[in-house]
Amino acid sequence: MTGAARADQWLAAAVASKKFERPDAVVAKNQVVSEEIHRQVDMDMARTYSKMLFGHQAPENEVVHRRQQVTNLMIKWLEGEETLTYMQGMNHVMATCFREIGEENAAMKVFDHVIRQADENLFHSDGDKFFAANQGLAEKLREMIGKESPKVAERLAEGDIDYLPMLVQNWLIDIFLHVLPTEADMTLHFLSGCTQFICNWRD
Repeated sequence: MTGAARADQWLAAAVASKKFERPDAVVAKNQVVSEEIHRQVDMDMARTYSKMLFGHQAPENEVVHRRQQVTNLMIKWLEGEETLTYMQGMNHVMATCFREIGEENAAMKVFDHVIRQADENLFHSDGDKFFAANQGLAEKLREMIGKESPKVAERLAEGDIDYLPMLVQNWLIDIFLHVLPTEADMTLHFLSGCTQFICNWRD
């Protein structure tokens, strides 16, 4: 599948989503993005490498320009978002969307769609909602691991630290994006993919 055809499918999935109601991904609400969030975005974008931005190595001046483009998109999305907040790893999602789609508003539509797939409260600015969503997803993942790979579940249970609540969100918005082929459908079977990733790693 060519990049253009894949991008069309991603955009169609985003627009057709029942969770996606905003016609242009962002209805400008002029939300004030704090200096701290700006700093976090800038820091993460500085670590977003060429292949994530372009799919290949590119000259440094082009990388710097693309990083700024993606940073601007991230801030624009945040300015129009009333409940969700920025979290590390979103930089990779936005970079991937813009790389594949190539148009700003369309890229934001797909980005908005992607982060709402598992449980949008994973990115909620309310700490209690974020915590509950994170714990809930970790428990679902734990249950699936127990069924599909009892040995992995046993090893995780033996540990002094419960890793799943700490790692599940990073898998969803960062590591998972690296291990999946870009041809993967935008609905993204998050839990089954994460479980398989754990099983392959631990076994």
